[in-house]
Amino acid sequence: MQKIWIEKQFAIVILTFTIFLIIFSGCLKNDKGPKKVVIQDLIDNANPGDIINIPSGIYYENIIINKTITLIGENKENTIIDGGRTDEKDVVYIIADNVTISGFTIQNSGNVSWCMTLLGNSGFQAPMDSGIDIRSNNTKIFNNIFYNNRASIYIYNSTNNNISNNLFSKVHGDASIQIENSDNNTITNNQIINSVFADIELYYSNNNIISKNIILNNENSEIFIHSSNGNFIDNNIINQKNYTSCITLIQSSNNIISNNSLSHSFHGISNRYSNNTVISNNNINDSYQRGIWLYYSDYLDVNNNTISLGNIGIDIQNSNSSWIRDNSIYDNYKGIQCSETNSNIVSGNFIQNNTIGMDLWTTFYYTIKENNFTSNIEYSIRTTFYDWFYCNSDYNFIFNNTFINNGNNSYDECYNFWDDGTHGNYWDDYNGTDADGDGIGDTPYYISGGNNKDNYPLMRPVDI
Repeated sequence: MQKIWIEKQFAIVILTFTIFLIIFSGCLKNDKGPKKVVIQDLIDNANPGDIINIPSGIYYENIIINKTITLIGENKENTIIDGGRTDEKDVVYIIADNVTISGFTIQNSGNVSWCMTLLGNSGFQAPMDSGIDIRSNNTKIFNNIFYNNRASIYIYNSTNNNISNNLFSKVHGDASIQIENSDNNTITNNQIINSVFADIELYYSNNNIISKNIILNNENSEIFIHSSNGNFIDNNIINQKNYTSCITLIQSSNNIISNNSLSHSFHGISNRYSNNTVISNNNINDSYQRGIWLYYSDYLDVNNNTISLGNIGIDIQNSNSSWIRDNSIYDNYKGIQCSETNSNIVSGNFIQNNTIGMDLWTTFYYTIKENNFTSNIEYSIRTTFYDWFYCNSDYNFIFNNTFINNGNNSYDECYNFWDDGTHGNYWDDYNGTDADGDGIGDTPYYISGGNNKDNYPLMRPVDI
């Protein structure tokens, strides 16, 4: 009997211990939880053309994409790829064509900006640690957040990439987007805010589109184009915080800059050593130095821009054979300033409420016609003698313009032509008569400052 009782007790102990092991092993299994997702493992195991969906979470990785895939985050605010601030590391490095990335926050690239090197005869800054580094073609990067990267996106030797609808903030290095040796890329509908350096930069890159981007509240930000041709810069909004330039071109040709809104800048648009640029339909205001600066550049077309509340509206220096037409330039210290230039045409502009409407020195063979000079405080046009050894502003043709309510309608110390041989200008302070009713005054209008005169003053304002 005693033996039977002992055997029962032993069986109970064994059963209890077995149940405990089952329960405890189940607890151990549950404690492990689901297997952790590693994005690089998913990429390595994917086939070309696969779509990889990544759930929300923080992924501390530096990713290399070497095959054609689509990488989609569950939610761009909460699906985060964090590069860990590892120097000489990009967060994402792409070397395969036809890659798409969307729906992520990409943050904390390394903080290395590599040494200066040489490309051709020009120095440039070599690639820096980036949020995404693209060395491939037909890449699409859209609907992402880039935060706290040395550079957000770097594109090198690549074509037909599309960067759109991304948010860039706290860029603390050299650029938000830098494109180098890369053609036919599109940068559109992005926002760049609250950064130290928020540039979109092109070097040796042609036929790119930079359009509909908003760049606001940054310490230093501009669209910067160097040695790059045939690019289209259109419909961007740039509001500077610290009076840096908004759009700069250097040694670049055949670019179009149009429909941009540029404010609170040092220069709104700076076009240096760059020929055949079209600058049209831009709204530029509150420029500390110049709304548009044309420097050692020829064959330019500057048209239909509105430039206000700055120091100099359009400054033309050492730039020739260009057309300044149909612009509205008002409330600046100087509307247009011309120096050391020749053979430009200035026509169809409204130049109003500036301290000096147009200032010419060391300027030759201009045609200034069909402009409206109204309510400029000191002078509408001032042409001054510089010195005997340098040069005057001579042989300019000024006709078919309208001068109304200016402090001085004209001032000319040099030798210029104030009519074209049949028609002169309309002067609101002309006191002559028109006996034969032909619309031309019977006596000349004398220009102050020297010996010039308008031999054919008009009796009515010129329609523009």
